[in-house]
Amino acid sequence: MKPIIITPDWGLEDCKKYGNEMLDILVNKYNASIYESINEDFSNIPELFSDEEKIILFSQFVHDEGFELLTKNLPLFKNVKYILSPYSSYEGLDLELLKSMGIKYRNNSGANAPSIAQYAITTMFMLLSRIPELSQLKSAADGSILGEEYSGKTAGIIGMGRVGNEILNNLNKLGIQTEYYNRSEKNVDSKRVEFDEIFKNDIIFISIATNDQTKDQFKTISKLIQPHNYLIDISATDDLYDKKSVVEMLNDDKLRGFALEVFDPESFNPTSSKNFIATPHIAWCTIDAERRTVKNYLQRALEIIEGKEKTIDFIV
Repeated sequence: MKPIIITPDWGLEDCKKYGNEMLDILVNKYNASIYESINEDFSNIPELFSDEEKIILFSQFVHDEGFELLTKNLPLFKNVKYILSPYSSYEGLDLELLKSMGIKYRNNSGANAPSIAQYAITTMFMLLSRIPELSQLKSAADGSILGEEYSGKTAGIIGMGRVGNEILNNLNKLGIQTEYYNRSEKNVDSKRVEFDEIFKNDIIFISIATNDQTKDQFKTISKLIQPHNYLIDISATDDLYDKKSVVEMLNDDKLRGFALEVFDPESFNPTSSKNFIATPHIAWCTIDAERRTVKNYLQRALEIIEGKEKTIDFIV
């Protein structure tokens, strides 16, 4: 099976840095081809149009149109059996088309989960101690702004995927009582409650996927938020709900704190003198997550080529 690696130069450098041994096996033993750029019709990659069975290791960041461009050209390719992505997001990739073409696909979800959970717990402590607000003082604290301790607090997690699970594990170790909302019940050490009930807790973590159903649920978020809530959003999406209105609620003292892992600071870059944290999509950004990303990505490719595909939980 022919491996074709399509990645920008920095993605290739990451593979060399964190997975050089596996990359060497793909190139030297299995004759992988590497492309750091693509034409809009993929004409610079002739192997895609040959009859040989192939596996594509595709990074959507190799082109501005990413998965949309891949989807557009996919029917023209021949004998593609597998597509792997180094990242969790696959917006623009037509999964139904893959299914109809008999192509198995796997993203890299979960590689960043421990780092994102660490970010979420870190911002929880910062908000509880009111560090964002107190750090703006020009003199010593006078007691007019007081933080809180985590002991005795309760937490609710919206979305019990890999990140939600990691957050739950951390909260359980801290002895914080938890509840969660998820569309389906999960086998976890926490109680499942309905969406509107989750806001009865003190600390709310948003780690849910963005889709039409979740957008519809979040239309009521401003009515559900309570003055004692600390809201920590690590969903990394722009359009799940009206985030500007939540900042306004914070400014009006209608919640205790708000942490927002902003996906695109150019389209939404709010500021507040209150207990507010906003960062430009940095929760994933640890060396440990980078290592896991490369290891999972290249290891899956080798397992497929070596006939061990049963170890892989394909999305399609």
